[in-house]
Amino acid sequence: MSALIGLDVGTTNTKAVAFDPETGAVIAVASRPTPYGGKGAAREIDPERLWDGGAACLRQVAATIREPIVAVGVASMAEAGVPLGRVGRPLYPIIP
Repeated sequence: MSALIGLDVGTTNTKAVAFDPETGAVIAVASRPTPYGGKGAAREIDPERLWDGGAACLRQVAATIREPIVAVGVASMAEAGVPLGRVGRPLYPIIP
């Protein structure tokens, strides 16, 4: 048996779900809240904390399953983007 993992980086939570590609059965799930700062119209997301949450979800799911992971798919927050500097580090927070 093998496993597929979907990572959904959402506006409420980041979720990782591993499932069996033959049956569609869910094997493992992990979730972390989206790390907002600010209030109201000034809400923003720290991209490093968002990355850390996604990585933590993937690690948790991978540690839970025994099956080999054959693919990972990622979905994210529509129009939200992160400008990166020359060394690949975020320059600004995400404004969703």
